[in-house]
Amino acid sequence: MNDKNKNIIIIRFISIIIMFIYALFLFIDISSQYTTNSYSIYLKFSSIILCFIISLFIGPLGYTPKDVLKLKLARFFTLVADYFLLISNNHILGVLLFCVVQLIYIERHSLMEKHVTIKKLNPFIFLPSFTLFLIFTPLILYLTNYLVLLAISSFVYALLLTFSVYCSIRTLKYSSYTKKSSLFISCGMVLFLLCDINVALYQLISMDLIPSIWENFQFIIGLLIWIFYLPSQLLLTLSGIKSDS
Repeated sequence: MNDKNKNIIIIRFISIIIMFIYALFLFIDISSQYTTNSYSIYLKFSSIILCFIISLFIGPLGYTPKDVLKLKLARFFTLVADYFLLISNNHILGVLLFCVVQLIYIERHSLMEKHVTIKKLNPFIFLPSFTLFLIFTPLILYLTNYLVLLAISSFVYALLLTFSVYCSIRTLKYSSYTKKSSLFISCGMVLFLLCDINVALYQLISMDLIPSIWENFQFIIGLLIWIFYLPSQLLLTLSGIKSDS
């Protein structure tokens, strides 16, 4: 058995474990009415760790060394961001790190377009520099109100996420990825967007910033976050595997 076959078996095995964990923490969340549950939190975080581990085995199965590296970096920063959001409850650092994640995905998905010329690449050369400036601007304002800082960081992230979804959808028509990988990328990013829409709604309800009627839906919104999120992360991870179709 060669390395590729071994890696495929390992990736499939880990993917099955992730799906089992997915069902388990959703069951816990439903049973506990989505109240804070340490078992559920650590199960969720362990699933993100496993997605990162999958990326480490993609190597010979991937498209190019650069594409595999970008995927590993995206998985690593996602892991760290989720640590701050899930474990340490540092929302600002979590959001800023997810900005980095979206930057990596934007570059990964846009630079795999067919017949990319220097002229077409210009927006992607300047975008990272401009966005990094926007990302670190909130750090300069660190001494300001927490909510202001979180709002600025979230706004920057929303812009990046929107553009990242756009780049992912373009892969369906313009990229050098296979149809399967392009579908995984576009579906993964759309699910990512749906997850974050629900995250925003959940936080707005928690801070009493939207009409109280939404409180009746907070439990469902909380469930939808991870119903969308983990599949998105698994799809984006598996998109790095070059298939024949």
